This record gives sequence, structure tokens and C-alpha cells, in this order.
Amino acid sequence: MHLSARKVFLAGTIFLIWGCGGDSSTTPAPVTPPPPPPPPPVVPVGVAGITVDSTNLRLYAGLNRQLTPTVKDANGNLLTDRTVSWTSSDTVVAVVSSNGVITSVHFGIATITASVEGKTATVAVKVKHDPIIFVHGFASSAAIWTKMIGSFVLDGWAIGDMTAWSYDTSLSNVTIAQLVKQKVDSVTLATGAPKVDLISHSMGGLSTRYYTGTLGGAPKVDAWVSLGGPNHGTTTANLCSLQSCLEMRPGSGFLVALNTGDETPGASRYATWRTPCDEATTPVESVSLSGATNILTACIGHSDLYLDPTVYAQVRDFIR
Repeated sequence: MHLSARKVFLAGTIFLIWGCGGDSSTTPAPVTPPPPPPPPPVVPVGVAGITVDSTNLRLYAGLNRQLTPTVKDANGNLLTDRTVSWTSSDTVVAVVSSNGVITSVHFGIATITASVEGKTATVAVKVKHDPIIFVHGFASSAAIWTKMIGSFVLDGWAIGDMTAWSYDTSLSNVTIAQLVKQKVDSVTLATGAPKVDLISHSMGGLSTRYYTGTLGGAPKVDAWVSLGGPNHGTTTANLCSLQSCLEMRPGSGFLVALNTGDETPGASRYATWRTPCDEATTPVESVSLSGATNILTACIGHSDLYLDPTVYAQVRDFIR
């Protein structure tokens, strides 16, 4: 910077006025402040524990259940950013998805484990037996199933999951099949089970087959059992003129329609038991069905099929 003077004449007097002249230097660059110090490193919060909203579940096969895990730190704070992994001790019984959805598959017990950062929580899952509906045969009643029901209870089935009822056996099997449908719908609604098992004796096999096939009931039936059922007719029906007897005669229109096409429709499991000494279903070969598991018993009577302990054990293992 330099000083300069200029003259000013005022009333004969000369004044010298000093002032600042222009600065030939440049404006200094602004000073950049130093960057702030980095934040302290974030120390991950450790998982102190994990719990699940259920500890014991009892489900029928084919049902789903969502499990919700809760992860907390040592101070009891929720940790929502942690990934939980899921495993099942027995995938034959129950499987679990990556987001904790259990699907029950088959009767038995499995342990579902939720894991996160070395911490675990478990849920015991018991898959229950399907409810059983028993359907008696011609001129019979629900009382015939007393022994078999008692055996099922001793083997772990719940008494509340078994249904036997009596019906008018003079009716057409088409009408009786509608009664079977009503029973199945009633049981699945009351229990929440998606499927039932049907165990039938003699003529009861015809109405239950009509239900699974013609009435489209197969999706609601896991296992179907026929003990001495006249699936292709019986000559003893020639001795009776009731509508149900007419339908059991070999070659009847009812049986022709019932056996046309797939004799074991849908994904249901089918099994038949026949005895070489059957005095009611003749010929005994009438019992067997294409596509079913067909079992020949020892020489026992027609009514022994629902009383014989060996037959019971085979039926139990089939529907399990």
C-alpha cells in the first residue's frame, strides 16, 4: 500500500489531502479449517439371549405356524437387526423355513431351534395323529368299533379324535356317502385338522369310496381303510332286496360306476384287508382295489376283521 497526495485550492489556500491509494497485492486465500476428528468406532452390541413366542406346539399334519423370535442385549434392549437361523431336529416330522414358519408333516416329535450369535431357543413340536372316522357295514352299528378305538387310545391316539356313529344301512350308499361327507366336514371344522383317516368295515367301504371319488372328498382324506369291503360286489347281497343290497350285487350299476376309472382317486393312501374265510363278502377277491395296498389275513371271520389284534396292528401302522 502507498500514500498519495492531491492538491485542493480553496479560497487561496492550498490544502494537501492524503489518502490511500490502490493495493497492488492480491487477496489472501481463505484458510481451510482442519477436518473434525473421526467418530469413535462403534462397538457391536452383543446378543445376551433369544426367546421364541412358543415353547410347545401340538399340530395336526399339514398345518403351518409362524414363530416369532425376540433377541435382546444384556440391558434387555431389543435387537431387531440380527439374523436368526432355524433348524429342525427331524424334517420327517416338521420342517421350518428360513423365516421361522413351521410346517407339520407327519406324526411324531421334533425340536425346532432358533439360533443367533451363539444363543439358542427351542420349540418342541408334536405332530398329532389325524382324526379317525369309523364307518360300519350293513345291519351293524357304531358299537363294533369299541375294541379298536380302545386299542388306538392305548397306542397314543386321543379319544376326542375318534368318531363312530350309526346310520340306516337300508339307505342307498349314495345317501350314506353324503352322511360321511357331513361327518368329515364336522370333524375337520371342530378339530382344525386338514384331513381325517377313514376306517370302514364291509359295506362301509362303498359309501366312503363314493365320498372320496364321486363327491370329491379325497383331499380331506389322508388314509382310507376297507376291512372286508365288497368293493366289486358280493353274492350274498342277492339274498336281500333293500336298495343298499341291490347296490352291493356284482355288476350293479352303482358298482360299475364306482369302479370305472381310478379305483383309488386323489392323493389319499388306500389299503384293504381281506380274509380267505370271509362268509359275507364273496368272492373274497372282491375286496382288493387297483392302486391300493391289499393285504390277505389269516383265516378269520368277516366280523373278526375289526377285532383281530394282528389286523389292528397292521391298520394302525398303515394310517400312522
